[in-house]
Amino acid sequence: MLDPDFVLDAAARDRLLDRFGAEAGPWCDALPRVVDECCQRWDLELDEALSGGTSRVFIGRRRGRGGVVLKLTPDRTVADTEALALHAWAGTPQVVDLLDADPETGALLLEKVEPGAKLSDQPGLPSFEEIARLLASLRVTGRDPLDQLPTVAERVEFLFALIGRRRSHPRVTELVPPDLVARGHRLARDLAADAAAELVHGGPGLVHGGPGLVHGDLGLPNVLDGGPGRGLVAIDPRPCRGDRTVDAIDWAVGRTTSLAGLRERIERLGALVPDLNGDRLEQWCQATAVINVVQTCYRRPPDKTTRFLLQLAASVPG
Repeated sequence: MLDPDFVLDAAARDRLLDRFGAEAGPWCDALPRVVDECCQRWDLELDEALSGGTSRVFIGRRRGRGGVVLKLTPDRTVADTEALALHAWAGTPQVVDLLDADPETGALLLEKVEPGAKLSDQPGLPSFEEIARLLASLRVTGRDPLDQLPTVAERVEFLFALIGRRRSHPRVTELVPPDLVARGHRLARDLAADAAAELVHGGPGLVHGGPGLVHGDLGLPNVLDGGPGRGLVAIDPRPCRGDRTVDAIDWAVGRTTSLAGLRERIERLGALVPDLNGDRLEQWCQATAVINVVQTCYRRPPDKTTRFLLQLAASVPG
């Protein structure tokens, strides 16, 4: 049996309970046994344990074979939808490979991307060409499991509900008035509703390239360096169906500190990614800016990018 503190230390347990509530307690208690069963099932040796926002992740290898990542989450829906999306993106070099899954426990066995450094740990950003290749690669057709995934509209509601629970933190209360959240929420709902109408009525998709499979959480921490031959590799999708513009949001606002810088990035991306509408992307950046502000201030003091995003959120019409 693995060391329980290695499987889930106190800080990692607290993070999962903060995210999922006390209902995740029994799952946390059972995790050492479940991980041990996964190791026996897939012949794994685990070297490192990491915590994500919704999961516990283990880095290791299959004996006599390559490196792997074992991922488990208290929320089976998270695991099920991630598996669906990774199956749809199978064979896409810019997305991590799903090697196997256990539907009973929600365990996912993933390839270990090499060299695998997170872009959030790098001082700069990749080239616009690399970003565009990543965004374009996610626009698969034919295998999209759209009818089995939540909509972008539902994802919007989830995110605003999440920050609603975190708005009582003193740093958040000081910077973010309720009106700012309400205006962003309204705009995000309107944008998501446009794509939802296309999903129902089969619109031509001239405004934003049509609705489709969306990664849903394509920020810097969820993109790895796959080396010179592979490029950027997306991990940890929170997949949904709807306006694919949302996957470009973090690439427009990440580490941006001015409106001029934001618009320059949007223009560059719009020239490289098929059907990416710059005006719509800027609206999405406005609508979700308050989400980024609350999520950041909940964990740490605001930086220059956070303060710019606060101004961007304030620019949403009342």
